[in-house]
Amino acid sequence: MSNPGVDTQRMDMMGKSTKPAVLIADHKREFDEHVDPDELLRPAQVAKDLGVTPNTLAIWRYYDRGPNFLKIGRQVRYRRQSIEDFKKACEHQCNPSVEGMRRR
Repeated sequence: MSNPGVDTQRMDMMGKSTKPAVLIADHKREFDEHVDPDELLRPAQVAKDLGVTPNTLAIWRYYDRGPNFLKIGRQVRYRRQSIEDFKKACEHQCNPSVEGMRRR
């Protein structure tokens, strides 16, 4: 008997989760609403979020580009708020007007 308020995880024969994607998406949305802006993220997490490789982040750090970071001993960490600020700074506004454009 299934309980509607309880989220049960089903497994296939290989032991992998067969949980419906809708439930996973709902969980992610709930998690994103309660994000701590001072949370410290590892370079691999930031790279995945920005769609670049961890090596690209290392190069950006070397050349003083990319999001602000913290160096704690030998470890590198990024504040979540710094990542959001970096994304916002990368946004470009487009002018939807076609006036003044030349025709070829």
